[in-house]
Amino acid sequence: MKKIVFTLSVISFFLILCNASLGIDAGDRILKLNKLLHKWASKSSVPSVVLRVEDTNGVIFSGAEGRFSFNDATPVTPNSYFRTASVGKLFTAIAVLRLKEKGSIEFDDTIDKYLKPSLVNRLHIYNGKNYGSQITIRQLLSHTSGLPN
Repeated sequence: MKKIVFTLSVISFFLILCNASLGIDAGDRILKLNKLLHKWASKSSVPSVVLRVEDTNGVIFSGAEGRFSFNDATPVTPNSYFRTASVGKLFTAIAVLRLKEKGSIEFDDTIDKYLKPSLVNRLHIYNGKNYGSQITIRQLLSHTSGLPN
């Protein structure tokens, strides 16, 4: 399963990078992506595939193929929700690292620099003391902030 998720992520990234340079008209691109989705869904060991490709101008492609599970024949749509477990942690960490690379954030910044006080002030209270404003980005990335799962 991890290999499939990684492969789809790499392919999606490639599509985003190559979109402008391919010179393929939008209709042809959508047709090719729909065929690709169908191929993935019919050959893989997962019941469905959902793909959304965006660039800075918005959504380039959004499509879905397959069903919710091997036991549930309900068709998936581009708006279907799935349990992704810890996969989101990887994408979040990469986004944070890119922000660090651009100089937009520092690892030792506290989260109250970026989040609303109404969220930070109720995020981590232990023995009656609020620790929310002391949590750093570094602690979140290394899972040492004291926040429960």
